[in-house]
Amino acid sequence: LRGPATANLVTNLNSSIDQWNHVAATFDGSNLRLYINGREGTPAVFSGSNADRNGDFFIGGTTSTDQNNFQIDEIRFWNVARTVSQIRLNMNLVTKNLEPNLINYWQFNESTNSLEGKDLVGDNYLQRSNSTLTNWVEASDPVGDGVANLQTVTTGSLVNFTNTGVQVLFGANNPNGEVVVTRLQNVLPFEGDNLNITEIPPSIYDGRDLSSNYWIINNFGNTANLTPMEVTFTIDETLFNSATQANKFILHKRPTGSTGRWLNDYFGAQIGGALGNRFVKFGGITGFSQNVISAN
Repeated sequence: LRGPATANLVTNLNSSIDQWNHVAATFDGSNLRLYINGREGTPAVFSGSNADRNGDFFIGGTTSTDQNNFQIDEIRFWNVARTVSQIRLNMNLVTKNLEPNLINYWQFNESTNSLEGKDLVGDNYLQRSNSTLTNWVEASDPVGDGVANLQTVTTGSLVNFTNTGVQVLFGANNPNGEVVVTRLQNVLPFEGDNLNITEIPPSIYDGRDLSSNYWIINNFGNTANLTPMEVTFTIDETLFNSATQANKFILHKRPTGSTGRWLNDYFGAQIGGALGNRFVKFGGITGFSQNVISAN
C-alpha cells in the first residue's frame, strides 16, 4: 500500500507462499502494528506527524512500479484501531456494509468487464492500472458469509463455540490462548487450479452445494502441539441423512489459507442428535485448519 505519505513497518512474521494470507495493519496514535494471519508482529513506535493528505493511493505498486505476482481480495479501511480479537474474528468473513467505523470496503466482486473496484461504503473507486480485463479471476479465498466465535482456552475441557456448531474436547496440552471457529455459508471449498474437490466423489454431499458444512478453525494460542482432541460438528439434515454409520462421514482438512488438495481425512466416530441438532464426532484431531465434511 502506498499513498502521498508512507510509514514503513518491517515485521518478524512470515506469510505462506501460494496460499491466501490475511494482512492487517493498525495505528492507535502511538504504535504501528502489523498482523499476518491473525498473529501480531513486533510493534513499531510512530514518530512524526499524522496528518490528512491528498493524493493518489496505490495497492500493489507505485506510480512507477506494478507488482503482479499476487492476488488480492477484500480490502477494508476503518477509522479505529481494530483489536487483535476483532481481526481474528473477521479474517474469513465478509463485512456488513453498515458496520460502525468501516469507511471503505472493496470486495472486488465486479464483472470481468469492469475497470473499477467499487467502494461499498465510501465513494472511492479503485481504478485498475496497467491491467487488462483478463486480470479479473474468480476468487478462491476461504471468505464469505457466516458466523465466527472466539474462545480463550487454557485448560483441558469441553468448549462450545457458540453458534458455529462446533464443540471441542481439549486435552492436557491445550492452546493456552485464543481459538476462533468460523462456519462459512455459500462458499465453495475450492481445490487446485480446476477449482474442484477431486478427492471427494462428486455428489450433492461433497461440500460444494452444502457449504454450511464448511469450517475454519484457527489456533492463536501459545501451544502448537496439542493433545489429540475430539471435535463435534453440527451438520445439516440432508448431509446427516446421507449415511447411517458414523464411519461413513469424512472430515477433510487442509491449511487455513490453502486452495490446494485436502490432505488429511478423518472418519466419524459417533453420530446422533435430534432433528435440527444432528452431529458427527471425530476423534484423534491434532491440529486445526479448514474443514469440510462429506459422506459416502
